[in-house]
Amino acid sequence: MTPGTGGDSGVFPAFERRVGKYRLLDLVGRGAMGQVYAAIDDHTGRKVAIKVVNADLEGEPDIRVRFFREAQTAARLVHRNVITIYDLGEDYGSPFIVMELLRGWTLASYLNEASAADLERKVDLMIQLCDGMSAAHAANIIHRDLKPGNLFVQFDGLLKVLDFGVARLASSNMTSTGAQPGTLHYMSPEQARGEEVDQRSDIFSGGSVFYFMLTGRKPFPGDEWARVIRKLESEDPQALGPADAPPELASIVMRCLAKRTADRYNDFPSVAADLTKFQRQYQADTRRLLETVGSRYNALLTSLTSVVEVARRVGHEMVATSSVLERLHSDFPTLRDRGFDAMKLAPLTRARVVALQDEIGRELQRVQQQQRGLDQLASLLATGEQALSEGRYPAAARVFEHILTALPESSTARTRLAECRAILDQQQADAQRVKSLVREAQAHLRSEEWERVIAVCDEILRIDRTVPLAIALHQAARTALERQRAADLEREQAVQRAVQMARASFKRGRCDEALEALRAFLVMQPEAADVQIELNRLSDVAVRRADETAARDAEVQQRTKAVRAMIDAGTFDAAVTEARLAVACDPANESSVMLLCEAIELENAARIAEQRESAAQLALETARVAFRDGDLLRAMAAADNALRLSPSLPEANELLERARATLASDGSDDRFEEEESGAGHASPG
Repeated sequence: MTPGTGGDSGVFPAFERRVGKYRLLDLVGRGAMGQVYAAIDDHTGRKVAIKVVNADLEGEPDIRVRFFREAQTAARLVHRNVITIYDLGEDYGSPFIVMELLRGWTLASYLNEASAADLERKVDLMIQLCDGMSAAHAANIIHRDLKPGNLFVQFDGLLKVLDFGVARLASSNMTSTGAQPGTLHYMSPEQARGEEVDQRSDIFSGGSVFYFMLTGRKPFPGDEWARVIRKLESEDPQALGPADAPPELASIVMRCLAKRTADRYNDFPSVAADLTKFQRQYQADTRRLLETVGSRYNALLTSLTSVVEVARRVGHEMVATSSVLERLHSDFPTLRDRGFDAMKLAPLTRARVVALQDEIGRELQRVQQQQRGLDQLASLLATGEQALSEGRYPAAARVFEHILTALPESSTARTRLAECRAILDQQQADAQRVKSLVREAQAHLRSEEWERVIAVCDEILRIDRTVPLAIALHQAARTALERQRAADLEREQAVQRAVQMARASFKRGRCDEALEALRAFLVMQPEAADVQIELNRLSDVAVRRADETAARDAEVQQRTKAVRAMIDAGTFDAAVTEARLAVACDPANESSVMLLCEAIELENAARIAEQRESAAQLALETARVAFRDGDLLRAMAAADNALRLSPSLPEANELLERARATLASDGSDDRFEEEESGAGHASPG
């Protein structure tokens, strides 16, 4: 029975769906001795596994006593590789054990997972099994039923040993209920014979489990009881081959499976020590193998770089890639930037390292062969380019054609071949072209189209710099063109002077004078287009300025009128804002500026008056409070201050007179209190 996930869901015992204080959730395992349920402790919220003895075994007193004794013994074990026992008890006469609820697989199921295929993982599980059993044997507990079904691998890779002491529950009548003392295929020969056993019996069972982990088969297969027992007593299991395990590891397993107890390991710590020694040596050998992989890795990188460089020389813009390196860089991204690092690849298994070494080796051979072919083509390309530079165009063309046959992707060879063919074709057409261009240059010369003559002669000389007539025509056209350009320059300077003088007058405000000067210049030189353009532009500017001035004056007048109305209405802050807008329209308008200053002064005066009024009200309130409190001198001072701040406060004057009268009076306290009460009623506060 396995305290983990899985099992038939929805199956519960006949009694209520609780065992003690635990609420059952689901059936997760079933065996000959009982069932295992997932449950929860409602008091703590902890999920647990509960093992309940089969109903047909509950009535045997010896079973019950030994069940609790073995459970109590197992509960003393506290080890990461041993299932933890939390509680035990009875519920309606049914014994039960409460243990931790595991998540994962039994070892038998886990060995079908892809992650269990590596030898490193199997050795790690073997060492964990040894550690768990070492703790059990240290507590004088003999398991007696080690098998893949009683070992559990959690999702995090931790192995747990289960079902301690259940085999000890076997009695003379247990066979009828389906139980048996241990599992025959994994038990030791002495246990199969019914002899007294010690911890070396568990070592034999552990060796059987190791054998199964490495080979996927039972060490002593068979369906018949007698045949299996005969193999246990007299036959050795099939030898472990190189495909199953290295010789050092096979030797450890076979020593565990020795027929005679004296030939086996004495205890599990000794087995764990040899396994750990093998593990370290195996890891060291793997690291040394990684160094070989590193050498091939670096050689492959160098070859890939060389292939790219040679390919570029022959005009093939290839990207040299390797599927092996791509997978390696995907698994270990730092290798792409920082180079080969054996420590980064330490998690790789031996099988993966060997496969990687073979893959990189094959890839290296392929890339090196590719590089040799590209080197030959690069040498051939250099020969063709030499022939091209020496003017041996037919020979060069034949070389480039050969390169393109071997490497159609060579853009350099294709370009050079096109150059050769173009040169050969051009040489045939150049002579006829020169004759035609000479006739064209002569025709332009007669028409005094000097620039066209020069352009045609330049084209002739680009074809052949030795044509005498083209040189003569070129010189004659240049001389005539220079004379023409000098005359044009003189006219252009006169135009520029006229335009500049008109612009200067326009800037000084003499618009009519500038426009008249331009009109006079056009009378003398009607073809001066620049002058006509400037005349049109300045005319437009003059009209636009006049319109803008009229609009601005109208806006200033409108805003000035609005400011004056706001001042009359006493809305000085709005008047200031509007006056600022009027000044922004025409900062040179003196009346707008003066009006803005007036609005600002009025706004400041209104603000000061408001502040004085606020201070007067505060002084008046102080006088009221002092008068009510009987502090007549303070009340008189505060009232006098309020009157200085705001002479238009009659209440302050009245309060001042009352305070003076009260101070001058020598009346009784009752009279003073009546007057104070009256003053309180008279006060607005």
